Parts: sequence; structure tokens; C-alpha cells
Amino acid sequence: MRMKYLIIALAICTSLSVYSQQYPGIAASVHQSALSIQNNPAASVRSNHTWDMQIIGLQAAFNTNVIKFRNFNLFSKLSDTIFYDIKEGRYQPKLYANGAFDIFSLRIGIKNHSAIAFCSRIRNYSFGTMGNIHVVDTVDGINGFFRTNAATPFLEGAVSHNTFTEQAVNYSTIVLKQDDVEITVGLTAKLWHGLAGANTQIQRIYSQQEQTGSGTRYRLVSGSGSLAYSNTIDPFLNTKLSTNEQVKQFVNNTTATVGGDIGFEIVKKWYGTNDDDPQEYYNYKLGVAIMDIGNVKYNHSVNSFRFNGFASNIYDTSLQHIINNVNTIEQFKDSVSAIANTTTPTGTFAMRMPTRLQINLDKYLAPHVYVNAQASLPLTRLGMAWNHAAFTSWLHVTPRYERKNIGVYLPTQLTHGGNVWVGLGVKIGPLIMGMHNVGWLFSKNAFPNGGGYFTFIIKGKRKDIDTGVPCP
Repeated sequence: MRMKYLIIALAICTSLSVYSQQYPGIAASVHQSALSIQNNPAASVRSNHTWDMQIIGLQAAFNTNVIKFRNFNLFSKLSDTIFYDIKEGRYQPKLYANGAFDIFSLRIGIKNHSAIAFCSRIRNYSFGTMGNIHVVDTVDGINGFFRTNAATPFLEGAVSHNTFTEQAVNYSTIVLKQDDVEITVGLTAKLWHGLAGANTQIQRIYSQQEQTGSGTRYRLVSGSGSLAYSNTIDPFLNTKLSTNEQVKQFVNNTTATVGGDIGFEIVKKWYGTNDDDPQEYYNYKLGVAIMDIGNVKYNHSVNSFRFNGFASNIYDTSLQHIINNVNTIEQFKDSVSAIANTTTPTGTFAMRMPTRLQINLDKYLAPHVYVNAQASLPLTRLGMAWNHAAFTSWLHVTPRYERKNIGVYLPTQLTHGGNVWVGLGVKIGPLIMGMHNVGWLFSKNAFPNGGGYFTFIIKGKRKDIDTGVPCP
């Protein structure tokens, strides 16, 4: 019963989610308002309203190829028995978990040709992967793991986490306006404050199998790795500090870095006007942007370390002893230092943002009906990048029906794990909400991969329509 409540709680939290920290259903819509700078910094000028603002938005995303629940969806009864499966076999395990809490966004139009926008958010990215290993449902300790992977040449893996605040200022303007073509450009400057950053990696851990009278053991031959985490975490691990002291040290330990986005949009218009609004009446719209240029920096904790090579006669039993007996990060560092050659890094380390080339094509089909296609191509390495923040999906296609206060969105996206998610989103007045993977509603084995989102948008009065004819 407790497991059931836990899974439902996770579902609620994770369903407030969105791919690559955007609202995919409304990408390129002229109704997306203050949210537009999350898709392309050149898009904020293309709104139907003189001003608009977003008040509170929650996002997250989760995707893994390791675990899947059976006999569960959001309509399941509390009395249902829930099962989970671990995918067995030889493959590369991966996990992506992204999220954001949108605090406030404001967009203000400047006449009919420019706009400025401001936004404040809290974002996080988590990413984990290992090399091509043999995965089984149940492992008998470290020795069992090495035994299962006796045919694996070496072991490697990486896990990273990055939580930070973001304050952004955006400016966009129309640089070319003809009868049937408009071109807009935009720039977003971002200030990031790192709240919590951590990463660990192991590289080419080689072991040698040895037979003894009591069975098989594995000697660690060579390898390297590291554990780095920010000193913003240390105050909360120190139980001797009061809550006020922990918060004060945490604030003092945060660091600030800058980054940004840059992009442009080309709008190919029809000749003539639309009964609703000329902003919505175009043949197609092409947007190109480079998003999240830069990185978030942190100061090393005193407990960060690197290791390169092992002491003599270190076996799997030493690793098992660490797992069984270590209770604090200080003890963990001391235990690793006893079996490996370690050093303590100082200064700062950087968590790379998911810098990406984002290409968006929006096609008008009929009044209020559009189809949108967007590709996000990573410009930072995935693989074993120990300090990499990864996004969950790289391609989605979204047909939509949308008016000022109502909308229906059907995003389909291809994730980095090779999964295809079919989502559903709606707009009702100021509320926009939806989810990536409708399998959470209609399938019994889609969870935990997928998610959803919601936010509230308040809009000002409509712009005066520029007909291109000067007033008498």
C-alpha cells in the first residue's frame, strides 16, 4: 500500500514535466507569449498581445531504459499489485531526469516591431550512464556484479546532477519586413547561480579474475575516476550547524556565471489577411537558435577527490566493505584513499549546459490548425561526459488546434533512448497543461518514462494591427 502511494506521488511530481525544459505542445505558437524565449529568443516579438506574463509553471522529464513498471497507470486502483521489471541483457544503461520551476516571466511589446522579456526559474538536470555491461535483475554483491560482467573488458560510467537558478533578459526585434516575409532576431542573456552540482565517473576499471579455495575473486588492476560535488551541499551535511547557519553558508557558497541564447525566425506570409489576426496567418515559420550557451560553475567541496590507479592486492571484497560500512561522505573519501591513489581538487568545476542547435518549422494548415516540427541537436558530447547536463528528447512533431483561450496539442517525440512518446496537451483560458506520454493514462507498462506540464499565462490587450497603410 505504501509503495502504491509512493508511486502515485512520483507520478504527480514527474507528470509536471516537459522535454528539454520547454512546453513542446506550444512551440512556435503566437499564443505562447512569455514562454516563447524558452523555444527561441527571436520569438518574443511575435505575440498577439501588448504584454503577457507567466505565473508559476512546473516542468520535469524522466527517461530510462533500465526499469519499467507493470500493472500501473494514473488510473490504477490503490489495491492493485504493482510490479517492476529490470531490463536484463547486455546494453548501455541510461537515465535522464530534467525539471524546472518557472517562477515568473514577463513579456512587453515595444510598439509593433520589438519586445523585451524577463524570466526567473529554477532548473535541474540529472544524467547517468554506464558502458556496455551485462545487467541482471538480482546481483549478489560486488563479487556477483564482477562475475556477471566477466566478459566485459572494463567498466566505466558517469552520473551528474545540476540544480541552479536562472534569471534571463531577452530582446527581439523585426529586422526585415516585406509584404510576404518577416525576419526577426533575438538574444537572451542569462545569469545562473549554482545551487547544487555533483558528478562522479569511473574510467576503464580493469579487473583480473583469480581462483581461490573458497571461490572466485576479482583484483582491481587499474583505472581512474572522480567524485566532485559543490560546497553548497556541505552545510546541509553538517548536523552541528543550525538551520540558519546552514542556509547562510549555503548562500555564501553559491557562485554566479553567465550564459545565453541567440536565434532568428523567418516568417513566410500569405498575401491577404485572416479574420482572426494577421499574426496567425502565415504559410510557414522557420526558427533557428542556439540555446543554453555556457556552463554553471561551482566551488569544490573539501570532500571532492580524484583517483588514478589502485594499491596492491585490492579485491572486490574491499569495495564491498566500503559499501557495507561507510555512512558519511568523509568516510567514503577516506576509504577510497586507502585503496587508491587519490588527490583533492581545489577551486571551481563547471557543469556544462545542454547547449544545442534548435531548429523549428511551423506550418499553417487551416484557420487555427498548425503542425510543428522541432529538432534539438546537442552541441556538447553525450557519452561518458562526466559534467554534462543532458536533455531527454531530440525530435518532436506536434499538430495543434489553437485559439486565444482554447487549444489542443498532440506532441509526438523521439527520445535519446530511442522511445517514441505520444502526448496530449490542452489550453483552457490561462491554464496550459498536458503530458508527454499518454501511456501514463492508457497503458499499464509506460511508467516511469514520460511526463507532463502546467502553467498559467495572463495576457494584456491585443496589439493594434499593422496593415502597412499609413494613417491619413
